[in-house]
Amino acid sequence: MVTGQMVAVKRIKIDGLKDAEMDLLMQEVDLLKSLEHPSIVKYEGFIKTDGHLNIILEFVENGSLLTTLKSFGTFPEKLVVAYVVKILEGLVYLHGKEVREISAAQRRLANGIRERLFNLASCLFY
Repeated sequence: MVTGQMVAVKRIKIDGLKDAEMDLLMQEVDLLKSLEHPSIVKYEGFIKTDGHLNIILEFVENGSLLTTLKSFGTFPEKLVVAYVVKILEGLVYLHGKEVREISAAQRRLANGIRERLFNLASCLFY
């Protein structure tokens, strides 16, 4: 399906994964499918090819907070507060969906969440 929509693709090498590991990875994909919140990068779909699983995610136009921080310098306190609120809203949503742990596979698949948390720390302690 060609839509012209810009997306981000997370490419995960699946060559050599055991069946149990592949099942876990697909469970992570199912989790991503179920998540719908403005503070969490949206899952768009996946394409499985020989040796790779390509997770298609919403394209975040302005990139990460760290990239923005590097481009524009220190954020004003009100902007940091706004980012903290958005991140905490996302975490509350995840908690409500009973996502209590972000495993290594989830960090690969839901990199936006992890990166936003990492970048938040960078903003707060810069």
